[in-house]
Amino acid sequence: MSDIASARRRLVLLADELRMGTITPADAADEIDNVVIPQMFRAQPARQIQKKSVKMTKRLGNRARRIAAASNLSTAEIAGRLNVNPGRVSEALNGQW
Repeated sequence: MSDIASARRRLVLLADELRMGTITPADAADEIDNVVIPQMFRAQPARQIQKKSVKMTKRLGNRARRIAAASNLSTAEIAGRLNVNPGRVSEALNGQW
C-alpha cells in the first residue's frame, strides 16, 4: 500500500545517516530498494467502477446538435438528457461525431 509520507521521512533519515556516516551507501541503497520504494506504489483497485454513460455514436451526436440548435441548454445539460459525457457533447457540437 502507498505511504508516500513515510517513504519521504525515511529518505530524509537515510540522507542524514549517510551524512553522519552511521550507514553505508550499500545499506542505504538496500533499504531504499526493499523498504522505501515499495511504499511508493498504490495497490490495484479491487474492482473498476461501472460506466454511467452510454457510448457516443453518430446518431447521438446528431441528436446533441439538434438539441443544441433548438434550445439554450449547456453541454452538461444536453449530456444529461442523452446520458453521455459532456466532453462528448462538446465534441459533437464541434463536428467530431
